[in-house]
Amino acid sequence: MILTPEILVNFAFGILVGIVASTLGLGGGFLFVPYYHLALGFPIRKAIGSSMASIMFLTSSSATAYGFQKRIDYKLGILLEALEIPAVFLGAYLTQFPDPFYLKLIFTALLIFAGLNMFFRFSFRERKSGEIKSGWRREIVDRWGSRFRYTFNPWFAVAGGFGIGILAGMAGIGGGVLNVPLMSLVLNVPIHIAIATSSFISFVNSISGSIGHLSFGNVDLYVAVTTGLGALIGSQIGSRIAKRTKALVLRRVFGLVLLGIAIRMLILS
Repeated sequence: MILTPEILVNFAFGILVGIVASTLGLGGGFLFVPYYHLALGFPIRKAIGSSMASIMFLTSSSATAYGFQKRIDYKLGILLEALEIPAVFLGAYLTQFPDPFYLKLIFTALLIFAGLNMFFRFSFRERKSGEIKSGWRREIVDRWGSRFRYTFNPWFAVAGGFGIGILAGMAGIGGGVLNVPLMSLVLNVPIHIAIATSSFISFVNSISGSIGHLSFGNVDLYVAVTTGLGALIGSQIGSRIAKRTKALVLRRVFGLVLLGIAIRMLILS
């Protein structure tokens, strides 16, 4: 393969996305979709599908890194995926019907909602784990001996996973922009565990979503692969940054990044 300027730019952008997305536990779709649509001029459906394919590379790497750190709650992840996987495929199918303008609005609305929630940490469901009388009690001990204890309602996890899956498939994201707020704000999961688990969930979602979008001809494999390979490298850097960053900083950086991208999408839509 000849290293053209286009390949090098895509690869470099992928590294940047990998660092940011892995640090925040995202799939990277919130950056891939605007890049493919606004910078490369892809139609919104192709931008969404190509984003999902690139996410596979990024999240496979970040999930491996967080798995090494032992910060992924696999039981919670599998519970969320129970309905999220088929819902992602359904969401990919549903992109064939709405006007592209409405797909942009859906994507932008998701970014604004998640960004505001994470920056201000709305407390509509915020309670200490000890105050939750019933649910799954979890304790995660990471590779360095840090303990994370929390309790969550499994029914909220299943219902939230289904809704997030449909929206993720329609918006071309791995679901991290919604999974992290769901786990952190609604299920009371510590932010470091939420970010690590989100990477695992986004990887599984990206496989389901990519199959759906490929079957509908919405993926530019050449661009998705060159960008995705850069993201694979960047995600290893991001997972190490997240380990050393305070929870409050992670939440607020997460929120600001999402709001910035949302404003950009809104202006150009």
